Amino acid sequence: MKSKAIVAALAFATIFFAILMPPEAHAAGKMAVLLCSTFAFFGRLAEHRIPSRYLWGGLVLFATVLIHSLAISVDLYRSLDFIAMVWSYYCVLGFFIYADFDPSKLLAASLVLLSLVVTGYGLYQYLWGFDQLYTYIVYSGSDEVVKAPALDRVASRRVFSTLALPGTLWGFLVVALPFHAALWGRRRVLNLVLATSAAMLLTTGFLTRSFGFLLGLFVLAVAWLILRYRRLVWNWLTVVVLILALSGGMFYWARRGAIEDANPASLRLMNWLAGWTIAAANPWGVGLNNYGIVYPQHKLPQANETQYAHSTALQLLAELGYPVVFAGAALLLFAITRWSSIRRLRFSPWIALALLVWSVHNLVDINVYFGSVGTVGAVLIGALLWKEQSSAVPVHRIPVACIAVLGTAAIIFSALAFFSSELQHRAQVEYDSNKPLAALDTLRQAQSFMPLNSSLFFDAGEIFLYVHHRMHKPEYLELAAESYRRAIALSPAKSGPHIGLALCRSSANDINGALEEIQIAKELYPDSSYVQSVARLISQSKDSR
Repeated sequence: MKSKAIVAALAFATIFFAILMPPEAHAAGKMAVLLCSTFAFFGRLAEHRIPSRYLWGGLVLFATVLIHSLAISVDLYRSLDFIAMVWSYYCVLGFFIYADFDPSKLLAASLVLLSLVVTGYGLYQYLWGFDQLYTYIVYSGSDEVVKAPALDRVASRRVFSTLALPGTLWGFLVVALPFHAALWGRRRVLNLVLATSAAMLLTTGFLTRSFGFLLGLFVLAVAWLILRYRRLVWNWLTVVVLILALSGGMFYWARRGAIEDANPASLRLMNWLAGWTIAAANPWGVGLNNYGIVYPQHKLPQANETQYAHSTALQLLAELGYPVVFAGAALLLFAITRWSSIRRLRFSPWIALALLVWSVHNLVDINVYFGSVGTVGAVLIGALLWKEQSSAVPVHRIPVACIAVLGTAAIIFSALAFFSSELQHRAQVEYDSNKPLAALDTLRQAQSFMPLNSSLFFDAGEIFLYVHHRMHKPEYLELAAESYRRAIALSPAKSGPHIGLALCRSSANDINGALEEIQIAKELYPDSSYVQSVARLISQSKDSR
């Protein structure tokens, strides 16, 4: 009995780590989510509660994406890193589907508690935190290139609380809101806590200044009205629309300066158009989590810099191509053939509402690609599909062994990636402290942990080139060129290593070779003013000779 409680605690700890230490912002948070979800799933597997069909389905899924990544991916490290995150989703999904208790009440309590923590910190951030953050950034030793976007983010005063972005925060808030209603009852103290939490949630949501938050509230309100008051839905809908329209006007007034400079709706549309262009140009995809690598080639004029399509469906289409279309068609066919059994399932209306707005968030913002809200979504799907099991189920040794190997591989890969990312951060600190040789030693250690990460070799090339210009030693120039070549081999679609190699060849008086490399960089990132500037400098040096 005690072991079951520990396993359940690990599953719910996954949700807390995902929101309080979001994997997209904290390497330690990513490891915590992976470990908690994996051991919770393995605990259920050891109790013979996970049927073989779920194991075989997972093996088919991961074998497919691994083969696709090995064959197609333009940056294998990024694909494997995301697959490790998908493994966490698979684990929490399996745990909650086949849990030996009804998870709905505990899930509701957990999300309300997290909502209190997240909104409390968000309000603190708005009232005092931004001023403290501004002081810290201004007086830090970071480069101005790093300071500028951070200061712009502080100046916007859009709260993001414990999460990485305001858009991620509103996604979590609208998902947590229905669970306040799920816990509402006859206990006055509890109702007071829930009312306070809901008020804090709405206030923090408005402080994100995201139009997506209004969209999420609108979807929630309409769905709730349809569920509860079908006959009066149109009367109530008028009130909801008027309230949200007024809120939208207030949002526009609060952000009118930023919107005039960069309209979020037009920027989002340009991200989506780029996603369609990438999908059309690469019918078999570019590999999971590689939208941001090829995005500069398809970036529209005046579009923003981004790593994500801000639409999960479009990003998956761009990265997986035809396979995701085939998978979607197969899933739709399966749903149609099982529709009669699906209709007989008893869904919790609150979990269904939360999953609905989570799906909407997937359509208009970054969701599955961020481990925070992505984990919450996997938990919601599992809780929605939960059905009581009275006894253990027979499992076969082969799928269990394969799943165990897959989970172990995910943990080992993520641990190596974690160590290398921490060393990479330490190398950056050493470089900023004017210790380039120490930074190079640290990067060598990071490369030994994770030789697939092209950014480690690119950073080493940048420092080697810096040391060469400072000490005028030709061996460092050759080491820089070798580092850039290794980075190109690992991620050929990145423009940065090609620019670095062009500068190395220019320093070695190989102007023609430098022009060839910079031409590749221009093709990979045609809209980059930096690439154009380097190309002009190399061309001028050729003319002067």
